Amino acid sequence: MPRPISDEEIKKATSPVNILDAATEGTAKDQTLVIAAWDIKHNLTLQGHNETFKDQAFLRTAWEHLTKNGHDTLASNMLAHFLGGTGKEIRFSLKQLFAQDQGVVKKFNAIVGAQIYKAEQEGRRKGLTSQRELDDFLKANLKNFDGKMPNPMDLRKDYGPLTFPYSGHVQIEQGDFHNAGWKNATGALTLFWIYAGRTTTSGYRQYRVFAWCLKQYKWHPFENRFTRLVHIAAENAKSPEMDRYSLPPLPSAAKPSAGMIKLGPETIGRWRTQEAPSGSGRLEQQTTFNPAREFKIIFEPGECIVPVYVPQSASGSPLKM
Repeated sequence: MPRPISDEEIKKATSPVNILDAATEGTAKDQTLVIAAWDIKHNLTLQGHNETFKDQAFLRTAWEHLTKNGHDTLASNMLAHFLGGTGKEIRFSLKQLFAQDQGVVKKFNAIVGAQIYKAEQEGRRKGLTSQRELDDFLKANLKNFDGKMPNPMDLRKDYGPLTFPYSGHVQIEQGDFHNAGWKNATGALTLFWIYAGRTTTSGYRQYRVFAWCLKQYKWHPFENRFTRLVHIAAENAKSPEMDRYSLPPLPSAAKPSAGMIKLGPETIGRWRTQEAPSGSGRLEQQTTFNPAREFKIIFEPGECIVPVYVPQSASGSPLKM
């Protein structure tokens, strides 16, 4: 049975043209290292094993790259959870993400603050002056000032139909993260938020919003990025085939055995040895990997305090409001 992502796509991922194109996300050196790791597992070693076994060996190399000093990380655990195949959702709080990544906070505050500012300015042009009038206007009209939505197919996988109420969204791209651990664990995120009113902290006016995020842990094997081969192997891991490998001659006392395949905290498959069907007296190792499954990452709703947006002049100095 052919793998979900064909050999033709793999050839594209390793072509010189795609190596140069993908360098915008990572360096050409990064791309070369990924291809070298693929070549070692798929072409130079592991002869006699099938493509599933080689894909899994390559993904283990990727997992090792995500660990830190031999210890599990959030990113390595997420990959292991995907390969474990349970599909069980993983929950976080936005407070945790915001506390650990100021790049995400900066992007969120900037987008939300600017959207509220634009809506407020429109309300004032309509003659609204009191705080209550402006708040009512914001709650009713903020969504009209929301920016362009991200890839609709990705968004549907993350959220399904957008039937829930919201005031706006913030797209966190990989380049917005300052914490590589979060970036490698979740990839890009789409945060939704809803306006809850104004507040004052130490004499400064701020905004209260409630934000949340859903993310489907998924791969993009057809996108040209320097880690494309990792995405291809991960997508193919959803449809594994049993690997049968004839072991070298063993002592006559060797007996069939079995065990689990671990990756970090997860069990991703099983192996067993048994007498080869040929009747040669040799043993055959059978390796069965769990079908990998996408899963939902849930950032539960939480309150966020957003500073008032201050527009900048062309020179970079604040404009008078």
